[in-house]
Amino acid sequence: MDYAAQIDSDKNKKLLKSTQERIDFINLSQNTVDMMDVISNEEVVEILYEFIKVKIIIMDLGQMTQDNPKFQRFSKVVRDIQNEIKKNKNKGDIKIRKLDELLQKIFNDLSISDFNDLDSITDELLEALQRARNINYENERLSKIYGGNYAFVKTYQDAIEIYPADKSEIERTLVIIFKEIRDALDKEIVTIQGRKNFVDSIKSKATKILLKEKLYGKIKGFYVQLLNDLYTNIQLFK
Repeated sequence: MDYAAQIDSDKNKKLLKSTQERIDFINLSQNTVDMMDVISNEEVVEILYEFIKVKIIIMDLGQMTQDNPKFQRFSKVVRDIQNEIKKNKNKGDIKIRKLDELLQKIFNDLSISDFNDLDSITDELLEALQRARNINYENERLSKIYGGNYAFVKTYQDAIEIYPADKSEIERTLVIIFKEIRDALDKEIVTIQGRKNFVDSIKSKATKILLKEKLYGKIKGFYVQLLNDLYTNIQLFK
């Protein structure tokens, strides 16, 4: 009990809090998109605020509050980016991965001596925000083409990265397939019929149209794999 009485509990609590804040920032800066997708706006702003607070060197420590206009501008942009990330349904999209790399770079390179430095960092984040908005805008455009079905959006996004065909050709191919099966999508028919029957069914319905529109020759080499990818994504986005 004598030894226990010598323990400075308040100091230990402060050290634990500081350690957790540092761990939170490391997680945010190394897995930015994943972290922003699961934590709240308030949590991400608090993590950044606490990190900046220990990095900053200012004469008037009273300036270091979350009410400071420069920090408020910074935190608003961070919240806006986080909201766009949460809206995105395909975190595996290469454009999202590149956005993740950009955000990681910004957070890892945080160099702050006073609040004026926040403005330049906020300007960098504004570029990231515009990129995130553009990604979601394109996703919404594609979603409308495919009746709001994100299985087709993800299939398209993956396909343009791995299959040797023009974007417009893959987009049009999936539009043709969507029109052939859209009535079945809401009735669980796709799931009931199984993967092989799904692929065979689409091949029997869509191939003639693809031939007529001179698309079949462009996608023939990966046609079956594309249909398999689509089947998988339909299960993911029920």
